Order: sequence, then structure tokens, then C-alpha cells
Amino acid sequence: MRNLSAETAGFPLAIGILLALCGIALIGRAMYLPAAPTLRWGAAALGLIAALFIAEAVAIQLWGFEWSMRFGPAEFAAVIVLRLAVAIALARASRLRGFGMVLLGLLLSVIGLDISTGILRLTFGSELLVEGIILPTAALGILVVADAALCLYSPSRFLVTYARQLAGWTPGWLARAPALALRLVALVAIAAAAWAVIAWEGTAVELVPLALFGAFGFACRICDWNRLLLLIALGTGTQLEENIRRALLVSRNDPEIFVRSPIAAVLLAAAVVALALAAADRCGAFRARGDSR
Repeated sequence: MRNLSAETAGFPLAIGILLALCGIALIGRAMYLPAAPTLRWGAAALGLIAALFIAEAVAIQLWGFEWSMRFGPAEFAAVIVLRLAVAIALARASRLRGFGMVLLGLLLSVIGLDISTGILRLTFGSELLVEGIILPTAALGILVVADAALCLYSPSRFLVTYARQLAGWTPGWLARAPALALRLVALVAIAAAAWAVIAWEGTAVELVPLALFGAFGFACRICDWNRLLLLIALGTGTQLEENIRRALLVSRNDPEIFVRSPIAAVLLAAAVVALALAAADRCGAFRARGDSR
């Protein structure tokens, strides 16, 4: 097996470092800061997000192919960064945990055979990981199998985890008949997910990652981690890495290419603004909670 080159290892190494720093920040926050209530964005933040997506839709409709021709790898990378930043900013609970889930999704996206160099990354000698993480399998495991497993374990706990996301709904303890009905539905959901994975991949070996992602999704439901952010990052991580590589190749490894382009600079600035507004909203909630005491 070939050794990892700097080009191949650079992206996962950077993501790994950021993920470690995010974990340290989460530990520090848990030790020194009180838990924050569920937050909502202000009108300015929602207006910014709406304006960004409307502008993108209008540009595509008006200019179509000509508009896309103005985008190089630096611009496409900036678009992906902006979308991930907006997704983090819209996270219902902790934005810091959301940032960690995005980093984890990006790290998972680099697993497998690197198309550009033919080097295996983070496979640990497992043939199951050579082709990388299959997004449909991951989604079925994290969303369907995880929820079904939690429902099998405790239908009441399953409803409670969703009640946390809906203000004003407090489910009571389920009677035996409704609980049994939910468990039957959960069994059907798990069977359907397993059948779908086998039908897509043509082998029952893919049931192993399905079960692993199901276990991880189960933990996400219990701990209230944002699973959708991980899946979004997993689905876009390869595109982000490839566009970063191409941009650096064009600029001969000069990172200033991401700010020299007016379009890329504006998109990255918008991503920073979105995260800054989310951070300011969080800090405001902490201050308001402290004043109420």
C-alpha cells in the first residue's frame, strides 16, 4: 500500500484536528457553562439565509449555464462551505455540537479509495471500507434503523426524543396496545431498511455498516445530536475536498485563491456572517439566562 501523500492526507488531517478542537471545546463548555435552552433565530438571520438561497435560485434561472461557467473550483468550494455554515447555524440545539457533527461527516466522507491518487485512506485494512461510506446505507442506518431500534427498546422514550423538538407536546406513558403496535412498525422498518440495502448493494455484507450506523444513530437520538448535519456533510465532503484540491492546483498551492475571487470571497464572508450571527444568538441566550437568575 502506498503511503499517504501530503495532498491526500491534508484534508482528513485538517478535519481531524478541527474535530479534536471541537471536542475539547465541548468538554470545556460542559464543565464551565450552563446548559442553554432551545434557541430561535432572529429576523435578521432568517432574512440573510432566505436572501442567499433566493439569490442563488434567481441567478440559476436568469443566467443558467453562463452563471455556472463563472464558477471555478474555489467558488464551488465556497458554495459548499456556505451551505454547511447555514446548516450549522440553523441547528435546533447546540451549534457547537452541530459543528462537530459536520466535521465528523466530512471525516467519514474521505474513507476509502481516493479517486485522484488511488490511495486507501482510513480503511484500517477492512475491505468493507474500500469503496467508502455509502450514503444511502448510512442514512438508513442513522435515521430508520436507529429510530426503529429506539422504538423497540422503549416506545415511550422514542416519543420523548421527538417531543423535545416540538414545543408544548409532552407525551405520556403509552399503554400496552399502542406500544406493541409501535414495536411492530419498528420491526417492519428495520426489515425494510435491510432489504433495501441488500437490493442496492447485492450482498448481505452491507448489513454490517447498516447495523453500525444504526447503533450510532441510536446514540444520537439519546444524546440529541443532529444526525442530518452529519449526513449533509457526508454527502458533500468528497465534492468539497476535490474542489479545494483543484483550486490549490490551479493556484500552485496558494490559498489566497479563495479570497482573490470576488464570488468565492463573498460566499465565504457570508458563511462567516451566518456562523457569527448564530454565535451571537447563543451568547445572547446565555446572558439572558444569567440575568434571569
